[in-house]
Amino acid sequence: MVKTNLGSWSTDLNTTTSARLVEGNMTIPDGTAFIRLAFRCSENVTEAFFGNPRILRRMTGKLIVDGSIIAAHLTANAIQTAHLDAGVVTSQKLAIGFGGNLLVNSDWAVVVDGTANPKTVKHWYLNLNGQTAAEVSVIRREAGGDWAGPESPVLEIAQTSTKSTGFVDVRCFPPKDNSGARGNGWPVKPGDWIEVSVQLSAHRCRGELYIEWRNAAGVLLGSTPAVTLQNDMGETRNPDSWTRIWTKGAAPANAAFANLMLRKKGTISGTNS
Repeated sequence: MVKTNLGSWSTDLNTTTSARLVEGNMTIPDGTAFIRLAFRCSENVTEAFFGNPRILRRMTGKLIVDGSIIAAHLTANAIQTAHLDAGVVTSQKLAIGFGGNLLVNSDWAVVVDGTANPKTVKHWYLNLNGQTAAEVSVIRREAGGDWAGPESPVLEIAQTSTKSTGFVDVRCFPPKDNSGARGNGWPVKPGDWIEVSVQLSAHRCRGELYIEWRNAAGVLLGSTPAVTLQNDMGETRNPDSWTRIWTKGAAPANAAFANLMLRKKGTISGTNS
């Protein structure tokens, strides 16, 4: 095969006794099959030393600027876990979205008043409707007792009356800022899919689970169909054994927020629930 010179790049060292780093770049012309590195000295040079010569291929496409890395800068399998410090990449930094629980205070650890007994929890809001609203409270049932975990509390929607009509809603809203003021839900875009689930112990009543959709102003647009659980109590001191109900839905047009909503219907058996 005949090798034809298609071009070259060169620079003059112009140095006497001191060492010097020389570097440069060129665009490889079409038709190139080989490249080579050459050093030339003038006839008046008595000694010349060359160290650590390198030929590097610059990545095609955009250069890495402002700390950004795009796919064009990466080759297949180029980044492995050994190249990453623990905890530096989280799912919320990726296009796939959040991988964790979006609910706030879902372990009921943060209470409204630490001295009150029983305790009410922050970021979970009560709405009363109809006769069922009479004598209803939403409290934290403490760990170690009946209808709670041995080490974890549960949220209780308690109705001490026998009313059978109406309902009680409990909604989870994250704070909108550092002030702790109530937000409108988790940010979503139309078409985003959201899934919620909860383990319930339903005592003489029916529980329902919804996802609600709200616009940018917080106005309710609608909800997913109700998923229900009725008269299913489970084990007295093992919430992990309670039935888990779940639902999912795609955010509708104009949706900007989503929130979880639990609804307790009225007493079925003529006593408390």
